[in-house]
Amino acid sequence: MNKKIIIIVATFLFIIGVLLGLYLGKKNNKSKEMTIDNIKIEFVNYLESKIQKDGSFEYIINLDSGAVLDDYSVLRHSLSYYALLKEYENNNLEEKKNTIKKGIDFLLPRIVEIDDKAFIISDNMTDFDLGNCSLVLILMSEYQRVYKTPDYQEYITKLADGIISMQRLEGRFNHLCTSEKIVLKEKDVIIYYEGEAVLALLKAYKVTNDEKYLESAKKAIDYYISNEYEKYADHWQEYAMLEFLKYNDESKYINYAIKNLSQKMDEIKTKKEIYNTDLETLKSGLEIYNKHSVLDSKYTLEEVKNEYENGLKLIEKDFDNLPVNSLIESFFAKKGQNSIRIDDLAHYLMAF
Repeated sequence: MNKKIIIIVATFLFIIGVLLGLYLGKKNNKSKEMTIDNIKIEFVNYLESKIQKDGSFEYIINLDSGAVLDDYSVLRHSLSYYALLKEYENNNLEEKKNTIKKGIDFLLPRIVEIDDKAFIISDNMTDFDLGNCSLVLILMSEYQRVYKTPDYQEYITKLADGIISMQRLEGRFNHLCTSEKIVLKEKDVIIYYEGEAVLALLKAYKVTNDEKYLESAKKAIDYYISNEYEKYADHWQEYAMLEFLKYNDESKYINYAIKNLSQKMDEIKTKKEIYNTDLETLKSGLEIYNKHSVLDSKYTLEEVKNEYENGLKLIEKDFDNLPVNSLIESFFAKKGQNSIRIDDLAHYLMAF
């Protein structure tokens, strides 16, 4: 064979070998990197990178232009810090305490006190919003529990009292009140507020031991059961029930939580894609299955577990072949979103 041809063939085979090696190496690295644990790290790092000097976040990032949008939400701010706090707790990251404190301190100017009760002024600066009050209370209470500090005890008590003042006689809550007086402005804003309020009262009870917060939570849950709130398949209801069952594990409460979970399973089976809040409901439901004797359920523990694990596998698959330098942006773009909001990230962290 012609010596020149031999050199060309050898060079060609060498190049093919190098490219194949790079491909296989990249594939192997990708499989190591793209487990849920490492995807979670990507979400944490990305969310932390959006924290500003004053404790606020870059709230919405437009993926097309890279611009940071001005809109802001106290509720989503609090949720995002809460998700980070849970992650720090899971990994014993005591040194992250000041990160969370900075996020809480950013909220303090939003607190308005009326008659020894505290409320969070809404994003339009004119009303009291149950969702805002609830998420701030959850964040403060969990911060104190995790870091064993009384930094916000007075705020916690007054915010919890404020939420109770928004509770109706039958048990559920008013969602929006005027900021000049605690006067009803709007009964129903969004169903999520109901579960958030109960979870907030239970978190406050954890750090105050004041029975009125537990009683208020029970009153609300009894109303939800009587009015078949499981039809909403709400992830916040499942979080609230997981917490409430620590204090009262009567069968009717376990069954309500499982009905809420079953409704979510029904929904998931009709959809092409599983969402982060779906995974949150499944995750909380699995904890309830594992901690309590479930007597009446449409779905078995194994079925719920498989649905949750399959959802996580789909996310791992979504991350395959994404550009390494922009994983999070590429992930959301792949899902058809042209922007990333901080609570999108937070819900995924909580789902994991």
